[in-house]
Amino acid sequence: MELPHNHVPMRGGTHMLGIVQQLAIPDNEMVYRRSIEEAQTALRRAVAARAGRDASFGDREVALLAAANDTCRLELEAALQHTADAQPERVQIDGTVYARHECGAAEYHSLCGALHVRRATYRRTGERNGPTIVPLELATGLIEGATPALAYRVALGYAQGPGRRAEEQMHADHRRPPSRSTLERLGKAMGTQLTEAAPRIEPVPRPPERSSFRARARRHRPQPRRPSPVRGCDR
Repeated sequence: MELPHNHVPMRGGTHMLGIVQQLAIPDNEMVYRRSIEEAQTALRRAVAARAGRDASFGDREVALLAAANDTCRLELEAALQHTADAQPERVQIDGTVYARHECGAAEYHSLCGALHVRRATYRRTGERNGPTIVPLELATGLIEGATPALAYRVALGYAQGPGRRAEEQMHADHRRPPSRSTLERLGKAMGTQLTEAAPRIEPVPRPPERSSFRARARRHRPQPRRPSPVRGCDR
């Protein structure tokens, strides 16, 4: 274990009794803690406005989770929009240059609800009617219109059981997943992509052995039987 440079040794007599480490909390940790306290205060006001003073603890819990979902949804939507607005006129993907084609609105799915973003599609330069791509989806890791967290939850849910059970579990966790048909579409599309991306490994059949005619004849030639000795007979 490497000690920090600002540790202070405490000595008694001629031997070291202990080491007191002067640990300083990084600035980003302090910012995080202050931000969480501010978010806590804001969520408390949101719950008070929605649940009321006489609400039970269970009702306040449900209202708190709903407010957290709304906060996360708005922040995810803003992050996607910021990334979409920062896309240049031309992008290069895997060595191929694409130019901005046209702008449009899209709806993406998350654990906290639908995300509405205005983003542009791009087309390969020099082609008129070629296929289009969405750099926003590639830059943010969106999978079939789902955020990475939702895509992982859908894959995990379908691996553990039917899609209906996965939807019920997400609702039980006070999440806001898309409709069941959308979840089924996501599960099938992701499964197809994984199947296509996974390598197919098959055993190579063993070539037939070549043997000479004499070896085959010797192998199939019947062996003569040796007479068994007769015991107990008088000569």
